[in-house]
Amino acid sequence: MSGLSVLAIVFVGLLVLGVPIGVSVGWSMIAVALFTDVHGVTGEYVYRNIASCLDSYVILAVPLFIFCGVVMGRGGISKRLFDFFGYFIGNITAGLQATVVITCRFYATLDMTGYGQLPLFPWPER
Repeated sequence: MSGLSVLAIVFVGLLVLGVPIGVSVGWSMIAVALFTDVHGVTGEYVYRNIASCLDSYVILAVPLFIFCGVVMGRGGISKRLFDFFGYFIGNITAGLQATVVITCRFYATLDMTGYGQLPLFPWPER
């Protein structure tokens, strides 16, 4: 079977099953690499590259960060945080913007992403 036919069959099959387009494209490319010999790339090579990507904490952090945001949004935690900070600073001028910034900074302290911005600020000279 040629690579194009494997690509088309897997891609259309996944779309019929209701899998999102981005995931369907990814899985169909993996299927092409596993079931055909494209430019000497074997299935073992593809498997090793996928396994090495899953070993990186930085790459794993992105989907887990998105998952955490979805859980907070659907669980109502983000609305409660916004309402909490809006109660204290929502009545001042530009209170909505300040509430958004404070809520985002609080969330950054919860998931430890605030430390990534420390090098952006210059340290005071002593």
